[in-house]
Amino acid sequence: MYSRVDFIMDNTRGRVLNVGATAEGAKIHELLAQSGSVTSLEGCDIVQSQHPSVFVHDIQDRLPITEHKYDTIVCGEVLEHLSNPTRALCNMLDRCESLVLTTPNIKALSHAVLAEGREHLYYVTPSSTGHLARHCGALIIESQVLPYEFTAKRFGVLKQLLTTDAVICQVWARPKGP
Repeated sequence: MYSRVDFIMDNTRGRVLNVGATAEGAKIHELLAQSGSVTSLEGCDIVQSQHPSVFVHDIQDRLPITEHKYDTIVCGEVLEHLSNPTRALCNMLDRCESLVLTTPNIKALSHAVLAEGREHLYYVTPSSTGHLARHCGALIIESQVLPYEFTAKRFGVLKQLLTTDAVICQVWARPKGP
């Protein structure tokens, strides 16, 4: 079954920044490090990581200016934990060609039936991400609603049925100027 991880891997290339690179994000970071389409990889999170390519940074603050932009920024399961997700999204879009965003879908059956995600600060639906993208001057290039593979493994077949629409997966980009 095509999942959130497959989506991330299929849409990530070049010079990459993985936002939220600790905890569950560490698994994605390791997969990206092994990917042939990733030429360089950095990560950031609000907590210290043992991984040498991960730096401490709150994405709601502007990213440090370096000599380069990223080809891709991956932001997986971070948005819902932020007090100002719009600022974070605009900050990330300022520093990349494309943003691969995955975030829980509050309209998913798993949220209603299993009461998942009640600790989140920000709730997203497929339609609300369009408003966020427009506010940041971005277009949604690709959008899918997919299973969240880590949770599905814990609860077996029932959970797999309930999580088929659990995660919003999108690629965002700002239009190029003339």
